[in-house]
Amino acid sequence: MSELSDLLTEWSSSAEAAPASVEARITAAALELFAERSYEAATTQAIAKRAGVTERTLFKHFKNKESLFVRTAYPALLKLLRPVALGQLRRVLEARGGEFRATIRSIVEERVSFALKHPAVVKLVAQEILLRPAFRQVAFKFITEEMGPTLEAFFADARATGQMRDVPTGLALRTLVSNVLGFVVARIVVLPEAGWDDEREVGAIADLILDGLAAPATRTGPANGTSALPSG
Repeated sequence: MSELSDLLTEWSSSAEAAPASVEARITAAALELFAERSYEAATTQAIAKRAGVTERTLFKHFKNKESLFVRTAYPALLKLLRPVALGQLRRVLEARGGEFRATIRSIVEERVSFALKHPAVVKLVAQEILLRPAFRQVAFKFITEEMGPTLEAFFADARATGQMRDVPTGLALRTLVSNVLGFVVARIVVLPEAGWDDEREVGAIADLILDGLAAPATRTGPANGTSALPSG
């Protein structure tokens, strides 16, 4: 949880001093203590004390510590990750130059590179997405608002120029995300010591995605339905 603690410390130190409302004071105190002590060690009693309120008052604004964590740590984490997690991806998409296949490869490379540089954050986010429906909702809204229009334009251009099959953007995005996420989870969480050849894996993932999304005329490899992968 050290990377999360670092992020929350950065967030809490950059927040406005002496927030006026009771709820804002509780939120600020919670962020500070989650960063300093971790979620498990930060008690509602300690949070209330730092906020200058009673626990009874805290529970009038937040149902429990879980609710407080969801409403404070998740937005803070996503806001702090925005420039790191999405900044380079946005630059890749904006610099695509109309080349669908090259851009898909760049997206896969960039997402895997980000994951390998920030494994603790990837583990945390994967865990929260699996275990906490509230975080899934926050994360989905965050990605949709931040990257939705850019990705929609990317896939629309690819369809219009005949570089991509006529499949809905949602399906195209799920294909991209599921393939990349599957590798990242296996690489970082499930089998981190498996002796991965990351460059080869990234190329293979990109080929699999493109063979499913790219229009037939733009595909490479055998055209007679045989596999392009080596047998045995």
